[in-house]
Amino acid sequence: MISFHSIMTLGTKASIGLSLCIGLLITAPTAAQNDIILRGDNKHISKCKILKLEIDKVSYMKGGKEQEILVSRISGFRFGNIPESFTRGQSAENRTDYANAGKLFAECAAAAKDGPIKNSANFFAGRAFSLQAENDSAHANTAVAALETYLAANPNGYYMPEAQVRLAKARLAGGDAAGAEVMLAGMVSTATSGRWPLRWVTHIQQTLGTAQYAQQKYAAARSSFQGVAGSADSAMGQDNRHNVELTAIKTNSLVMQGETFIGEKMLNEALSYFQNLSNSTAKGVKAAAHAGQGQILFLQGASDATKLRQAQVALAKASIEPDTSDSTSAKALFFMGKVLTALGDKEKNALARAKTYFQSVTKYYPKTPWASKASRELDG
Repeated sequence: MISFHSIMTLGTKASIGLSLCIGLLITAPTAAQNDIILRGDNKHISKCKILKLEIDKVSYMKGGKEQEILVSRISGFRFGNIPESFTRGQSAENRTDYANAGKLFAECAAAAKDGPIKNSANFFAGRAFSLQAENDSAHANTAVAALETYLAANPNGYYMPEAQVRLAKARLAGGDAAGAEVMLAGMVSTATSGRWPLRWVTHIQQTLGTAQYAQQKYAAARSSFQGVAGSADSAMGQDNRHNVELTAIKTNSLVMQGETFIGEKMLNEALSYFQNLSNSTAKGVKAAAHAGQGQILFLQGASDATKLRQAQVALAKASIEPDTSDSTSAKALFFMGKVLTALGDKEKNALARAKTYFQSVTKYYPKTPWASKASRELDG
């Protein structure tokens, strides 16, 4: 049977998309009790049996003696003799087939006799379903159940910080913004005092802002989003393996601060905010700032051709900036279509060109929030 090695670190490897935190590798067959604990000093502990995975330490058996090592001293660990369903779950996860990955990990958790493997599989199932729920809310309740199962059995477990964050995200995806906000608000101090990796502190602040925004608590959301940039920078300084993920979160938080002004119908403040943001040299931020300006100018100039032309210029700048995120690109295309629709007969072939922009959003950026808006325009 093919054995499966799972490399797991509290800091974790780079994530897939919103972020996968655990790297899983398939290796040659090993003995039933041939786990490996990877130490930061490369003096790895091999031919051992991992007994328990806790947030601060890993317990293991070696040479007939039970021992433990602090998590701060290890860079990860490998399980030997992982069930096939685990390896298949990892393969599905790597393909971003999160729904199938969740089912396979849940299958492994139900059948596994080994405690650490069972608990890890429960967590991986919840994580996979939560990632799927970000695109399909129908999986939110399944994610919540799996993550609650893991946390109930492992309140101080190795994966507890991420499990807590993903549970809140799953509740938010399922429409329970108020419940997610309550959970996240209490997690901020817990994460800080518990010395969670700063990566998860950043996720907490970002998701809290999103939950508040969903409830139209715009001022509170803005305050939460304002704390994300500093937290993300600190997290990248602590562990640079997640820079892509954290940079995307940081950019999104900057954009969402502008969106909170729009939510409050403070369009002048929003425009000023995005204009100031366009001076940033941070990766992807300038494009987002131009897209934000285009959005505001469109909203201000629904019947003002001059404003609409200004919006076109800003949106064109957003589309040619390097390092543009999918969300920013989709937003720029969407509002290009909206501007052309508003211009109507003032612009040659305006409606046909607008349709092309909306189709581009649905075709190339289907996982962004702008795709559903573009679809409504096309159906309109």
